[in-house]
Amino acid sequence: DQAFSLAKVFGAKPQNWVTKQTDYLVVGLIETTLGEEPITKKLLTGTPTISERDFLDWCQARSAQWSRSLGG
Repeated sequence: DQAFSLAKVFGAKPQNWVTKQTDYLVVGLIETTLGEEPITKKLLTGTPTISERDFLDWCQARSAQWSRSLGG
């Protein structure tokens, strides 16, 4: 929920699913139980992925842009 809120604040349109219009898939720590189908199947769609760290870096860069545009 926090990541979705943060993404919205900085102009992204977060979703719970991957579509052809998805620009990036943010990938965090993925845990699976032995024998389960991995959650990472979504990663096989060809959608570019970024890490949680990359997402937070993007948020920080957007914040800095806003600060500069406001004269701060």
